Amino acid sequence: MRAYEAIITPFADGDGNGSGISASNHSAFGTVAVLAIEKGSKGAIFFGGALSNLQPNLDGETDDCSAKNACGVHLHSGRSCADVMSQEGHYFDTSMFEMYEDPWAKEKYSSDDNGDAVFDGIVNIGHSYARDLDGRAFVVHADDGSRIGCGTLAEVPLLVSSLSGFKQEGEVFAVESGEDTVCFVGTASGLTPNAECK
Repeated sequence: MRAYEAIITPFADGDGNGSGISASNHSAFGTVAVLAIEKGSKGAIFFGGALSNLQPNLDGETDDCSAKNACGVHLHSGRSCADVMSQEGHYFDTSMFEMYEDPWAKEKYSSDDNGDAVFDGIVNIGHSYARDLDGRAFVVHADDGSRIGCGTLAEVPLLVSSLSGFKQEGEVFAVESGEDTVCFVGTASGLTPNAECK
């Protein structure tokens, strides 16, 4: 497993066509952390982060964010945030998915009264793709789908902790994202079957 972080800063060339800033007049600031499982999976990556300066009161699950890429938080193929062309499109192994199926399409944020958001998700991008994340562009979209923030991933130290109990064992992997946010994921075995924790 490897860990990455990106510092999100405003993207001035905000609309998807590269012709101007977003109609929402908002630009994103924040951080995102990514944990990549490189073996024994379909290239799963876990990501989470915190954003500010977004349009307030957006709900990523409703019509607030129904345009293509609206309220999206997506990893892109490019290795630069300079412009739309260098960011390229969403990063995933197209041979793993049916034609036109994009695993990033449902990954969205919701913002509060202050225009702040905390988001997380899990996306399978393909085994070989999960091993090549360093420098990739992580893009934040406005409610109209335009690009309003971007940062490039850089590998950072991975924090690892082992768990053990009477019959339980596992590991927790974590990475810091900014000053106040930690993204973590873990595995465990020997737990009580069918238990629900609330």
